[in-house]
Amino acid sequence: MRIISQEDIPLVGIYCLATDRFALVPESFFSRSKNFIERVRQCLGVPLIPTSVYHSPLIGMFSCGNSNGILVTSLSDPLKGIPQDIQVTLMHASDNYTALGNLILANNRGAVIADGFCNESKRIIEKALGVTACRSTIAGLETVGRCGIATDDGALVHPEATEEEIKTIEKTLGVTVGVGTLNRGNAFVGACGIANVNGAIVGSATTPVEVSRFEAAMQGNPLEE
Repeated sequence: MRIISQEDIPLVGIYCLATDRFALVPESFFSRSKNFIERVRQCLGVPLIPTSVYHSPLIGMFSCGNSNGILVTSLSDPLKGIPQDIQVTLMHASDNYTALGNLILANNRGAVIADGFCNESKRIIEKALGVTACRSTIAGLETVGRCGIATDDGALVHPEATEEEIKTIEKTLGVTVGVGTLNRGNAFVGACGIANVNGAIVGSATTPVEVSRFEAAMQGNPLEE
């Protein structure tokens, strides 16, 4: 796995969404952050799609997805420039949730979702992503999407995640889970980076020790504390 630190965009996970088929990147980045765009393209090895959600660059906060599709709330404007072969599902905000990226941690095998999602929302999430979803918390928090990063090879989650939560994540996503931080101690790792099976982008404040722990976790061989 290739891991690149990004200097001018420390909270990469708030702005971008990465899967094994494609990555969503704010359209504004293509004009003002050409270096970032090229680094992401080389590292992730997938097509980059310029778009926005709610006319906002915070794609990683307001949407979630995997190789099977993308999910946003019905309050958002349709995502721009998405190829027809990528399914986009609009979910009615019956749970009063809009920041789906904060509340769903998914790979191509499963999805861990916030406890507060109703049964209908859970069914929509499962259908949109083509996986089975399980309600849980991470470190006692509902923001499971911001508390973790997952691919089909491994996952890194908030260092205060409990053993029970980790077991739930491992069973649901079918991967081994490690714990750690990024960006020099930031426990909300999902906000600090993006990853697929080819590589990852993290904020430049991430220390070498954090990179080592992150890389090991994403390869399915988490380091012991």
